[in-house]
Amino acid sequence: MVLPFGFYGYNISVKFSEKSGGIMERAAYIVLGIVAFCWILAMVAGFIILFPMGLIGLLVILGFGLILIKVLKERLANKEDDYYDKNVEK
Repeated sequence: MVLPFGFYGYNISVKFSEKSGGIMERAAYIVLGIVAFCWILAMVAGFIILFPMGLIGLLVILGFGLILIKVLKERLANKEDDYYDKNVEK
């Protein structure tokens, strides 16, 4: 893929390969995952500090975590979604 850029009258073409986009996308997901993990860890620590009322927040996070795990397990086990993901043109 070639993207043209203009800078004070000069045309510059930058070439991106599909493989480099995949690496950058993976790196972005890794950074996003680390930030999300640290954010959730800070929230849990705050809920523990606010023990009596923080218990409600801990239960909410636990509930969302269980729902997320259930959704991911169902998606990974669904062969029909895999078939359409691989074989249907978009």
